[in-house]
Amino acid sequence: GGLEAFDATHKWLKTEEERGWFRITDPKLRAAFYEYWTTMDHGAFLTNDEKRIRKEFLEPAWLPKARKRFLGK
Repeated sequence: GGLEAFDATHKWLKTEEERGWFRITDPKLRAAFYEYWTTMDHGAFLTNDEKRIRKEFLEPAWLPKARKRFLGK
């Protein structure tokens, strides 16, 4: 999880490339283009830590209060 639609952007670009909307014919340049999505070198904004994802994104500390206020639950 992170602050951007990381996987969706990668999938969209790959789909558009497959549709022929753009083409990168140089293999090294193509690899460099997709490197942003194929490496985990994104600092603290991208993580595979399931506990952190649950705590910070799926079940943040503010969620119970917001549910009660807006949903009455």
